Amino acid sequence: MTAIWNNFQEGGKSLEYYADILSHLSAQTAADADDIASGMEKFAAAADVVGLSYENAAASVALVISVILAIYLEVYSAVDLAVLDHQDKAEMLQRVAMTLWCA
Repeated sequence: MTAIWNNFQEGGKSLEYYADILSHLSAQTAADADDIASGMEKFAAAADVVGLSYENAAASVALVISVILAIYLEVYSAVDLAVLDHQDKAEMLQRVAMTLWCA
């Protein structure tokens, strides 16, 4: 959140505003708010340089994460995941998404 605050700080907007945007995007996409925040830490400086608003930058990061997760699900849908419970599947998806994100 520090990188987000430092790069997108605007006069009347509080830290809660930025967190609310992350929560809203998390609710509307397959991306988790923590994943969006992590992606924004890496993307914030570049987005600020090109003049991208916080809202558009966060939506872009959420979209990329959602697409990566959708691709992952499509690729691995043929794999028999029936033996894994929901929590194991979610953890596996998060590990792969972070691996792809950091690559």
